[in-house]
Amino acid sequence: MPMPTLLPNIEWQSVFEGAWDYSAWRSKGQERVDSDFLATFPEDKIEKVRQFLANNRANMDETDASYELDADTKSCLASLGRRVNVLYIAEDWCPDVVRHVPILQKMADSSEKINVRYVMRNDHLNIFSRHLTVGGETVPKFIFLSQEFVECGAWGPMPRARLRRHCSRARKRQRVVQI
Repeated sequence: MPMPTLLPNIEWQSVFEGAWDYSAWRSKGQERVDSDFLATFPEDKIEKVRQFLANNRANMDETDASYELDADTKSCLASLGRRVNVLYIAEDWCPDVVRHVPILQKMADSSEKINVRYVMRNDHLNIFSRHLTVGGETVPKFIFLSQEFVECGAWGPMPRARLRRHCSRARKRQRVVQI
């Protein structure tokens, strides 16, 4: 039987310490829009993409301003016995990210035991490639690290059925033929 591929070791503490806090991650997303990111789209789609990204930012702003954690969540967070570091692979163009990031940040803001840092997928492909969802590239990904920066688990919110639809559309766009 062939040996599985060995993955290189990741220095999680270094990655975590080099990642952005919430405010910096939000700023980086806007900087990307303001730079050459939009030039990667067909010219006739640029304004639509720009508006989509502006709507995402507005939705995150609204959640930041209005979402309140319920009492059970606050109680659960208060009962955490150890510090949890969460590395969040997130892109602000993704609707799942727009829904999840502000709530995760509210949880982190309400507990001294949760420390969250954000990275963008394309800046850390070596990490992202370890956390594919059923072989598919989907964001967001939460990577949970102990207080000693040992990986404890990972989670991504895309349900299997939606992932299948997503992959099917991606194959059609790339004109990949399945055998």
